[in-house]
Amino acid sequence: MDKEQQRLSILEYYVGGKLYNPEHSKAIIKQLKNQGYLRCGITSDIKETIKTTDNGLLYLDLAGIDVGAPTVVGGRICKTKRAAL
Repeated sequence: MDKEQQRLSILEYYVGGKLYNPEHSKAIIKQLKNQGYLRCGITSDIKETIKTTDNGLLYLDLAGIDVGAPTVVGGRICKTKRAAL
């Protein structure tokens, strides 16, 4: 699996938020976090959680993965399908 596919699969995995999966590369997660595509948190029992941000959802959508992100037209987010026409 190439690096881009790894990035996309990691972003898709953490949609909605999940506990950290040790099979995922910490380096790629750190890079995605620095780019604003992921955010980290801590649960009450001190476990690391990771969630795909809105920017990460748009990135997945632009890559052709349906995640329910809003439509982007000309670099702008459209709130309704009608605005995209």
